[in-house]
Order: sequence, then C-alpha cells, then structure tokens
Amino acid sequence: MIVPFFYTSCRLILASCRFYFRSVIMKPIFVVKFKLKIMKSTTSVKIAGGFSFFFFLFHIPFYWMFDWKHNLSCLSPENWAIMMCFNIITIVLLLFMSYASLLQTAEMVHTRLGKTFLLFSAWFYFFRITAEFLFFDAPDPIVSTSIITLCLIPALGYSIPLFQRSPKDKDLSSL
Repeated sequence: MIVPFFYTSCRLILASCRFYFRSVIMKPIFVVKFKLKIMKSTTSVKIAGGFSFFFFLFHIPFYWMFDWKHNLSCLSPENWAIMMCFNIITIVLLLFMSYASLLQTAEMVHTRLGKTFLLFSAWFYFFRITAEFLFFDAPDPIVSTSIITLCLIPALGYSIPLFQRSPKDKDLSSL
C-alpha cells in the first residue's frame, strides 16, 4: 500500500516540476534566446553597414590617392571615363548600402525586399574578395590579406540574417 502511494506522489511531484520547468524556466529562456537571435541579425547588418561606410569614405579619394590623372593617362578617353564612372557608381552604391544598413535595419532583416538587398550586398563583397585573387598581384601579402579580411566582415554580416528566419518576416504571397 505504501509503494503505490509513494509512486503516485512521485509522479505528481515530477509532473508539477515538469510543468514549472516548462512554463517558468524554459519559456523565458526561449524568449530571451529568440530575441537575442533577432538582435544578432540586426547587429550584424549594422556592423556590415559601418564597414560599407568606411569603404565609401575610402573610395572617395581614389582619384587623388592613386594619381589617376597621370596613371590613367595612357587609357583612351572612353576607357578613362569608364574607370571614373565605375568609381563614382561604387561610391554611390557604398553610400546607399551603408544608409540602408544603418538606418533601415529592421526593414532589411524582416522583409523579402530587404533580404534580397542583403543578398546583393553580401555578393558584392564576396565578388570583391574573388577579384582580389583574380586581378591583383599584390607584392605585399599584408595588404591583400587586410583587404580580404575587411571585405569578409561585411560579407558575413550581410549573410547572417539570410540564414535566420524571424517571426516578423512578412509573407507577401497573399498579395
């Protein structure tokens, strides 16, 4: 008679402990963990936006820094204009990437259009890393390694939210 009573009371105690554990302990941990995951996505986009802003500032003085007036004088006028246009377009693109990443972070992380832009931004930096291997023969490996590292940080920062799904993702399939 004592054994079934003891067995039943142990089951009741365990059941109440499981209920307490699930409702009081695990639920807040899940909520905090989930909010932390969302925070990491927005934080990584903001860090990538900061690096994009750095690259924006870095590209502005290219004309003077690399003395393009003399160094590109061997090019035809059309090719010189193409180089100048590419640099100006890159400056504008980096400015827009940094603006969207730093000031429109929630939209970038939670909408399909934002995630598409994140994908484009990540590709932009991954292609720049690939171009470092294909086109630049840097005599100093420190310069090449630093450029690769400085491009890899925003590439990964823009990629992190692409692999995380948030409950705020807007489903536009009903439109």
